[in-house]
Amino acid sequence: MGLLGGAIIGIGLTRERYANKDLMAGFALMVAGTYAGWKLINEPKLIYFSDRYDKPRPELWAGC
Repeated sequence: MGLLGGAIIGIGLTRERYANKDLMAGFALMVAGTYAGWKLINEPKLIYFSDRYDKPRPELWAGC
């Protein structure tokens, strides 16, 4: 989440460099990449660091 916050602050400081279309495309790609990582790595639990049996929890880092 720190990456997203840094990106938003950076865009706010350099707003005149980017067109609205470019910003929306970047945010859409970020959301699509997060969803793909979550579904392709987290759902089948390809890489899983939590305890599967005692306290399973989602590995949301895969979406990042």
